Amino acid sequence: MAHYLHRAFSNNPETHVLHGLRLEDRQQPEQNGSPGVCQTDHLIVHRWGMFIIESKSVTEEVRVRPDNTGGDQWSRVYQGRESGMPSPIQQARRQAGFLRTFLERRREQLLGKPSVGMRTLARLVTGKDHGGFLDAPIQLLIAISDKGRIKLLDGWTEPQEPFRDFVTNADLVPDKIAEELERHRKGATSLGKSQGEYGLWDIEDSAVKAVAEFLAEHHAEPSGATAPRTQTKRAVPIQSRQPLRKWPTADASTAKAVCKHCRGKDLTARWGQDALNAKGNLRHGGRPRRISRGPDHPQGSPGLGLNGG
Repeated sequence: MAHYLHRAFSNNPETHVLHGLRLEDRQQPEQNGSPGVCQTDHLIVHRWGMFIIESKSVTEEVRVRPDNTGGDQWSRVYQGRESGMPSPIQQARRQAGFLRTFLERRREQLLGKPSVGMRTLARLVTGKDHGGFLDAPIQLLIAISDKGRIKLLDGWTEPQEPFRDFVTNADLVPDKIAEELERHRKGATSLGKSQGEYGLWDIEDSAVKAVAEFLAEHHAEPSGATAPRTQTKRAVPIQSRQPLRKWPTADASTAKAVCKHCRGKDLTARWGQDALNAKGNLRHGGRPRRISRGPDHPQGSPGLGLNGG
């Protein structure tokens, strides 16, 4: 999934993508009193809201039915046997609620004071005040493995109001997101008259970047975790309009850097699987870092975000 998102949005100035973001919040505690936790597979921040992409590995078939209470009931089929599974839609909705509350406490820090005119317009059109994160559109996409089959049974359909959510194969997710971004764009330019609530929640490009950077900086590894599988301890957007942090340049600490695999010295900085750390050492397995690769270095899949690759 990270690969698809990177290819679709890495050069899109309207979106900021984070992978494997994990947040902790003491003001949203768990039942045992420990800090509340929200972990998203993939998160896209844009000026009209966010998208949460929840990835599910399905080798055969996933089935979704209504649960007779307005919700959804999930099961998967493996080797001909059907077994129940937790609803990823409900899981993503909990993540969305956590994110809204987490960000709302930093509302003025991230957004500044909301425009009175835009808030008045929103109240007239929808009866809601779209001034803060509590009303931010967070749309859900459940990404099923490319080869997995999806069956919607007994009349169950994807949620449509006020914004559409999706259950789809992973390779189709970028197209769904692009279509929804266009709906938001049209809603913003037509004052919401033809697109319902699409486009009414609208923030400046600088605020979009600030939100993405804020979330990346607050990524938290599990307490007491042993050596993590990734070399970084913070999620990072795979792209942004401006670099989110300053990366080391070729000074005295990096000028002599060589690839420890091919011994090449002709190194160039870009995204990839082999990361140049803050001291200028060439390493393997770095996922959200800048990389240096010699011309003879073996090619690998790009590292995308915290848990990409």
